[in-house]
Amino acid sequence: MNDGRARDWRKVGIAMGAGWLMVSSIGVSVLIGLGLDRLFHTRRLFFIIMFVVGIVAGMYNLVRELRKMSDD
Repeated sequence: MNDGRARDWRKVGIAMGAGWLMVSSIGVSVLIGLGLDRLFHTRRLFFIIMFVVGIVAGMYNLVRELRKMSDD
């Protein structure tokens, strides 16, 4: 009985971590994009590119973590 509860809490932890991975991937990418825009004096070009890269990276990490959760 105790093993089942521990497994459930582990899954909750993985799911919460996956959410933070998604947010942090997008946030870091956006900050890099804003920095590149400032460096190269462009108007939101790198912001938009890095935003899309952040979403893709976040989705990749999310799928990877959810697969890990389903394997358990």
